[in-house]
Amino acid sequence: MGCPEINFKKGMIFMRELIKKSHGIPVTEIRTLFTNAGLREAEHKETKSEYKGRFQSASGSA
Repeated sequence: MGCPEINFKKGMIFMRELIKKSHGIPVTEIRTLFTNAGLREAEHKETKSEYKGRFQSASGSA
């Protein structure tokens, strides 16, 4: 996975990852990894080749 940008002041992780079939990982796998780490997707944008997402604590407190 790519290097996520961490914003400690807001308690969020911003993620940018390639999702092409030839080079990258599926969006479902990205979401599963973050969900298993106790985070929820707060916002996302997806194109054919790239995924960008903002994740925060699943408990709702940022």
